[in-house]
Amino acid sequence: RAETREAIAAWLEHLKTTPCYKAVAGFVLIGGHDGQWLNWGYAANAPDYSPAGQKAFRRWLAEEYGSVKALRKAWGQADLDFARVAVPSIQARAGSGAFLDPIKERPAIDYFKFESDEKCRTLVMLAEGIKQAAGKKVFCMSYYEDAFYGRRNTLWFERRRRRDPA
Repeated sequence: RAETREAIAAWLEHLKTTPCYKAVAGFVLIGGHDGQWLNWGYAANAPDYSPAGQKAFRRWLAEEYGSVKALRKAWGQADLDFARVAVPSIQARAGSGAFLDPIKERPAIDYFKFESDEKCRTLVMLAEGIKQAAGKKVFCMSYYEDAFYGRRNTLWFERRRRRDPA
């Protein structure tokens, strides 16, 4: 995120030197699949199992639950701790039907919430960087995935993104 924000700021510095910059009114942040900020590998429901992805999920859970006791209660696993949490498998995230069971399938629900929160945090951070580097008032918007993709659309934190001043 930080590197992307720095690259955008450098690009804006160059753009300011061009005659067309005076006509720039805003920016559209696009990414993911088709510019909609879907998850890459969406069709395969493939998450990020990298060490960095696992670490980010664990950090998010610690922020979300605040204590190991709360995590254990929510996930129904008495021996769980933040250091041993793993990204749920494809099968676990597929669920048992049209809707995820909020008790039995809590790890999958939390992973989808994590993905949503991280996407929204990324968009807000990039928009803040653009507004800071622009040197003038500009608007920022994004093309976010629509609600027709079902429960895996990870729109839980969409309200946060839309309400942020950036």
